[in-house]
Amino acid sequence: MPPTVSPMTALSAPSGGAKEQTFFSVSCGARELPLERMTETHRQVLRYWDDKRGTQSVPRRAGLDPCDLSRALPNVLLWDADAAGGYRCRLSGTAVDAGMGSHLKGMALADMRCSLIDEARREFAAACDSGRISFAERTMGWVGKPYLYYRHLILPLRGSSNEIDQLLCVLTFHNVSERGLRISGS
Repeated sequence: MPPTVSPMTALSAPSGGAKEQTFFSVSCGARELPLERMTETHRQVLRYWDDKRGTQSVPRRAGLDPCDLSRALPNVLLWDADAAGGYRCRLSGTAVDAGMGSHLKGMALADMRCSLIDEARREFAAACDSGRISFAERTMGWVGKPYLYYRHLILPLRGSSNEIDQLLCVLTFHNVSERGLRISGS
């Protein structure tokens, strides 16, 4: 299946400040991912996920050992998918909670107040419904941090029923100015 790449979008932030932006978004197979855009933490978890899946399209959740990812755990999230297409955060690493400014464990994706949440839902759905991997870079004005953007890797996991029912994610935070990126409206 060819990768789905979203163009950069800009929508007004809820606060009326700088516009939220998606700098990059793709949902594709592992071989088509833009590794050069990822941090070493993203690449480490992706290599682990790829190794654990073997010849399968998606690895089994039971085959993963968190101890193998100890260096990445502060940036890891685990999302449960429900039959109605919703997602709830089961686990959120300390760096994620610090970067987001709140604890995400127990939070539903639908409860996040980002003006670009529909894009995030499509990325989650591509992983959950099609077994594709999603990767995005998006600004964080919606959490009061317009000077930051995040890089988000979303990897599908199969449960005991052999269906994709969880998503393993890696989220890192970066200063917009370090990349020479300009936020629209600022």
